[in-house]
Amino acid sequence: MRDRSEICLDADLVLGNLDSDPEPAISGFWRALERDRTVLHAPSLLRYEVIDQVHRLQKAGKLSVEAAGRMLTTAFQLPIIFHNGDALHLRAFHLAAQYGLPATYDAHYLALAERLGIDFWTTKVRLFEAVGERLPWVRLVG
Repeated sequence: MRDRSEICLDADLVLGNLDSDPEPAISGFWRALERDRTVLHAPSLLRYEVIDQVHRLQKAGKLSVEAAGRMLTTAFQLPIIFHNGDALHLRAFHLAAQYGLPATYDAHYLALAERLGIDFWTTKVRLFEAVGERLPWVRLVG
């Protein structure tokens, strides 16, 4: 049985939580995490993905530099335990190859959840469809 008090989550869930008007599924997801005092894990890659997406929003004129900075500050204050290391990267490579993923980014989250024996939560329908039947611990929000 997988541990439900700890999860791995992807960058899209963090970004969705930073939105001034989050989707109901994402806000409900975060409320449940807080209520249950769930311990959050992610590969250190999450920080890079969040920064990149906030930067893209700012460059597209959807956020001021100040608002982008506030979003990043909020994101970095989330109680997420970050993981890194060669073994994680190598496993991500193998998972991406095994499941025919177009890149290894998402595979890092899979590798971490697999290593920790916890569920991985994502909003990415394509990823869920690619691995969900074979990896029942991959969960879709939305």
